[in-house]
Amino acid sequence: MAQVQDLTVVLNAAQSPNVEERLKAEKHLADFEEQDYNSFALSLAAELATDGKAETNRQIAGLMLKNSLDARDYKKKVCTAPTGLSFNGGRGIESGAYKASIAFS
Repeated sequence: MAQVQDLTVVLNAAQSPNVEERLKAEKHLADFEEQDYNSFALSLAAELATDGKAETNRQIAGLMLKNSLDARDYKKKVCTAPTGLSFNGGRGIESGAYKASIAFS
């Protein structure tokens, strides 16, 4: 499982021209996302926010984070959505409590 300190190594491997190494890194990232989404997202955000990291790693981290937050696969989107929050048709995020209070008004 990828930790913050070795995420840079995994992201580098995911860009490798060596197919075996790249596939292993991609599987590692997919497993990390599936097993501990919160740590996965935080690790990607930390990688993205660190100025000293390689630009390509930061780009990949940003794309992976964006893709994980806006998954095209409905099942994945539901599983990784923050609990109690919902996206409100492009107008931002609202809490479940707020949404419920509107529904009953």
